[in-house]
Parts: sequence; structure tokens; C-alpha cells
Amino acid sequence: MRITVLCSGDSVTQGNSTESSYPGRLQAILNDQGYDVEVINCGHGGECLSAVVARMGGVACYLGEDLVIPADNSPVSLGQRSFIGGHISGTKLKLCYPDKAGEDLCVYFTDTNRDTNPITIGGKEYILTIDQERKINYLQKKDPDGIETVIPKGSLVFTAHRRCADVNVIFAGLNDGGDLTLQRWLDTMEACGKMNGGKYIVIGAMIANNHPLWNVWQDVEGDTPEEKYAFYRRAALERFGMHFVDLYEEFPIRGLDLILSGGYLADKSPEELAAMREKLKEHIIPAEITYNGLADKEVHLSVEGYHAIACLLAERMKLLGYLH
Repeated sequence: MRITVLCSGDSVTQGNSTESSYPGRLQAILNDQGYDVEVINCGHGGECLSAVVARMGGVACYLGEDLVIPADNSPVSLGQRSFIGGHISGTKLKLCYPDKAGEDLCVYFTDTNRDTNPITIGGKEYILTIDQERKINYLQKKDPDGIETVIPKGSLVFTAHRRCADVNVIFAGLNDGGDLTLQRWLDTMEACGKMNGGKYIVIGAMIANNHPLWNVWQDVEGDTPEEKYAFYRRAALERFGMHFVDLYEEFPIRGLDLILSGGYLADKSPEELAAMREKLKEHIIPAEITYNGLADKEVHLSVEGYHAIACLLAERMKLLGYLH
């Protein structure tokens, strides 16, 4: 029986191509090992955690204002996104989870062409479009009927994201910065993980320099980055247990060996590989496994880097008994 795995997240999940992304490598690895697995890449570049969980359906998304679809079915704006320090405001799409000020989080979808449309509201189907330059989501009826329609405030909004997966893999929060809190990250990741019978994996961020995460979350205790990381790690393990893959801990230790075992970096000298290991010990991603190969610390990886992540995920899926 085929196993369906949904990998949800931002640009780190989306990757640079289907084949070189970690979902793409995960499918290739598992298929090569004889497993009948379909891995679906639901990563969307630039999306904050609120959009990822709204798209997945792990937390309810709703209209914060009445919306009028005109009789001619011209697209209706859902509000221009304002984005400051990881905080989204200005949109009429809301998540049933409050921000630091107690207001429900705003939602902005950065992509609609793969797993978003059609949008379902009140049992009727709509199409969501995007003005990328102005950062606006627009809504119109999927099937125009020449009738003006008022969609009331509070109506729940469902995307077409495939929520029928056997396993959910979630890697999100990198774009939120200091606007995110540890508690909200834990709660929303858990809500998404509980879908589809609770078979899931939560991925923790690989680096803390370019994307500080736990260093800037206001509810993470500790005076030093090391103390803050320890607090974050313990909280994640207490909440998710073996469902948590901590790339910050695991990738520096095992990443390079997994890359080499996959047949990659065969052209590198022992000295070059040793230098890469030293950087990884310091939680610095070497340029050789970044997407452009030009700079250390880049969060977006090459096929080699994503191969290592896929190997870690495949191992964890086996330990959790998700493969058969």
C-alpha cells in the first residue's frame, strides 16, 4: 500500500527544484529502498508559520471582515500584507491563534498554484490569486454565477491542501523571527502533527546565526545562546519526543557522513572535508553544501545538504514505524 508523506514549510522545504529538495530526495531514498512512498512537497517560499498551518488546516483560518464578491466576479482584495520583523498585518484572512498583542494572526499565502486552490468557504469553491508585487491575495468565485455574494465575517476558509497524508512532516517558523514565540511554535506544530492520526515529524532549525529562532523568542529562558538552545531543545523533546528531528544537533554530527555515503562530494580532498567538518562543529553550514556554493551559513542548501536531511527523516520514519 502506498504511503503518502506531506512535507509542509517555507522555501527550505520548497528547495530549488523538485529533485534536489529534501522532499524529493526523501522520495528517491525510500523508493530506492523498496518502499512505495509518494512524498509531496508543500513548501512555499517566504511563508510564515501562520500561513503554513492555515494551509495545512492544523489551525482554523477565517475571514476577519465581511467580503462582497461582485456580480461580475472581479477579484476582491483580502488586504495588502504589511510585514515588519516577521509580523504580518493588514490581511482579512486570520488564524484562530493570537499574536503577542492578543490579536489573531494575519495570514498571507505566497503561492497558490500547487496545493491551495480551490478555496472552500461556506461549502462553495473560490479561487485565490496573488499580486506578488503589492503582496495582496485576491478572491473570486471558481464558477461565476452573475450573482453578488456576501461572505460573512467569521466564515471558515479551507484550502485544497492534501490533508489526507499518512505522514506529515513540518518545517516552519524560519520567516517569523522575533514575532514568534516558543509556545506558539510548539502549539501550532502539535496541532498540525495531530492531523491524520498523529503520524508526523517536526523538524527543528539547523542554524542559529542567520535565523536565530530560539535566541530571539521572548519566552525562551537563558542568558546565553547555549542556554536558550538547551531550553528550546528540552521543550521540543518534551512535547514531541521522537517526532522531533533536531537539525541543529544532528546535522553537524552526521550530515557530512550521510552526504558522502550518498556518493556526493567525491571530488573533495581530505583537507577540504576536514575543513567542512570543523565548520559544522561550530554550526556553520559550509558553502560547499549551500544552494549557490558561494557563502557559508546560507540556510538554503544544495542537493547534497538536502540529501542529508532526507536521510535523517527516512531513519526517523523507520524508527517511528511509519514505513511498511
